[in-house]
Amino acid sequence: MASNTVINRELTDLLHTFTNNPFDFSVCSRIGSIYLNTGKYSLARAYYQKANDLKPQSPEIISQLKQIEAALQGASSSLDKTISPGVKPSPELFYYSSEQTVLFI
Repeated sequence: MASNTVINRELTDLLHTFTNNPFDFSVCSRIGSIYLNTGKYSLARAYYQKANDLKPQSPEIISQLKQIEAALQGASSSLDKTISPGVKPSPELFYYSSEQTVLFI
């Protein structure tokens, strides 16, 4: 497995490329893949959805989106089980680090 430094560098380079050309299918797909592999499913879904918008019905992208939805459903049901009925989850549970990059489409 690649080190965090290598992953961060690759992600930074891809995000820079995406900023210059947001219509590059392979860049969107690769960014989605990095986020998926690091467990950042919401960000992965956004980039894979962008890739799907650029190249509709790509079997690879559709497969990845289904995998992400399943992971998000599993995380949601796990979270639901840890919260007492009638109690709303704390916003801190959904905190994203300020070091993460936000997707602008």
